[in-house]
Amino acid sequence: GVFMSDPQDTRKLGYGNPLGRLMHIASEKLEPPIGMIELTFACNLDCEFCYNSKVLNQLSFVELCDAMDQMKALGVFKMTFTGGEALVRKDFFELAQYGQKIGLGLILYSNVILLAREEMADKVAALNFSVVETSLHGASAETFDKLSRVPGSWDKFVKALKNMKARGIRSVLKATVT
Repeated sequence: GVFMSDPQDTRKLGYGNPLGRLMHIASEKLEPPIGMIELTFACNLDCEFCYNSKVLNQLSFVELCDAMDQMKALGVFKMTFTGGEALVRKDFFELAQYGQKIGLGLILYSNVILLAREEMADKVAALNFSVVETSLHGASAETFDKLSRVPGSWDKFVKALKNMKARGIRSVLKATVT
């Protein structure tokens, strides 16, 4: 997504550009063009830097659909699903299908570990997310596994990236450099 701290910056995109037009309209109406919703606090990793509560209370399917409806009514045209780990939620795919049904473009922010499984990668590919964003927790198995506190998570991460590439899933890799 494109983040503009100053609505006037939308002019740099140019109105001839469809994204530029949408960002301009959103900034004129002061409507948020991209929403984010945490589907769950649950996660399959235990990252030492994670800020999420380990409390597993989460909104119901109906409550999340209502939240998407409200955001859509506010002018949101894309929705980022995140968590915890969004993919561990049992009704994840139904929530994604609902978002698409009401006309939202979908972005997934995930640790992608579950996409190491072929069938899970196939199901995510079938939903045609705009992009799947993930974080690189280290450049080696030693660092990655230490930070995630789950042995073998590096190997699953690499396998997931290969599965995503093989299925044409557009991805963004994020990293903090220290």
